[in-house]
Amino acid sequence: ISKKTLYQYFNTKAELVESIMLNHLNSEKDMCCNLVNEVENAIDQLHEIFKFNMQMMRSINPSTIFELRKYYPSVWKHFDQHKNQVIYHSVLENLKLGQKQGLYRTDLDPEIISRLYTGRMELIVDGETFPTTKFSFLQIMKELFIYHIRGIASEKGIKHLETSQSYFE
Repeated sequence: ISKKTLYQYFNTKAELVESIMLNHLNSEKDMCCNLVNEVENAIDQLHEIFKFNMQMMRSINPSTIFELRKYYPSVWKHFDQHKNQVIYHSVLENLKLGQKQGLYRTDLDPEIISRLYTGRMELIVDGETFPTTKFSFLQIMKELFIYHIRGIASEKGIKHLETSQSYFE
């Protein structure tokens, strides 16, 4: 598509970037909802979302995230809203489900854990904390997944995780 044709639909590059971001976030929301509806086990739900995120992140250059944050802060706000609403709510529901299924500890506070989970997302994309020259996104996500599950899982959940370690093979 030529620039001329593109600018018939978008007045500025920022509008184009915003449209792409909103489309991506809506697609991600729909995909996660579908995954959650297809999988009953709370830990397996998180694993499916992990796999989806890994596929998505493989196609994104790490500098893209930096550039979005720096040059398009109004567009980045959509990601923050998505994180603080959609992802927060999804994690909260997953925690409640896992507690009901006996896979997660009943003594944890789902609201606090959901906020911790969404808050640490900033660390994942922080190039200073996790330089791409030293850590792959796959490494970070794998450790984060195991760290998260082991922190919230009951004995039953830990057993399920240990029998499902093929998640990462």
